[in-house]
Amino acid sequence: MLSHFSIKPCLSCPSRKFGFCQNIFKIFGNELDAHLINQHSLLAKDYLFRQGGFYDGLFVLQSGWILLSRIAEDGKRQVFKSVLPGELLGFQPDHHGPAIYSAIAVKDCEVCTIPSAIQLCSSHPDLAMKLAWSSAYDILLTEMYLAKISQCNAKERIAFMVLELFRRLKLLGLCKNYTFQFPLKQEDIAEILGLTSIHVNRTLHVMKDEGLLSIRHHELTILDFWGLERLSGKDLEMLMVCETPINL
Repeated sequence: MLSHFSIKPCLSCPSRKFGFCQNIFKIFGNELDAHLINQHSLLAKDYLFRQGGFYDGLFVLQSGWILLSRIAEDGKRQVFKSVLPGELLGFQPDHHGPAIYSAIAVKDCEVCTIPSAIQLCSSHPDLAMKLAWSSAYDILLTEMYLAKISQCNAKERIAFMVLELFRRLKLLGLCKNYTFQFPLKQEDIAEILGLTSIHVNRTLHVMKDEGLLSIRHHELTILDFWGLERLSGKDLEMLMVCETPINL
């Protein structure tokens, strides 16, 4: 159930310094209407919304980790993005139509909803530009994952995924040196990278034995950053250039 909350949590939320929230605060500052944003909690495995269902507004993940996925006609699931704290989700071509994908929490989450985001964009072009940038970045990231799935072996795919997540989490201040929270299961990794769970398991063991990375107690540690970078290729350099949005 969505519930209104005072402006105080917004002022203390680290996500206000990033993405869509950053631009909202640039416009409204401390005068932000407390009723503009709703907040609610999700437990791990809860759905924020389901493919084919309806929802209202856009969402910003305040804390936790959400996976976006689509279910094919044969029932198979394809995960196409990990949503991290401070990131926007829920924007689609027909914002009045059914959801074209599902959003499920892989760990406990706090989610903020902006019910009137589209109307805000109509009256504030800088917010619309931020939304356009966010969508363009998501498309670029999805294209890179598709290229890895079609052209690279399992080690190269995993190396790209690990470094891509590491860079986003590092920007949010959510890494401790080269270690970060990693709630994804092997089945999730398999569905993100177009592999089988058995292949993921074997490859992760090989990469650990080679001193590249280690996963323990839902934490991933990069043991050899440059080794992973050699495996992942040059695509991450393009992401680094695009990670910082245009100044609005």
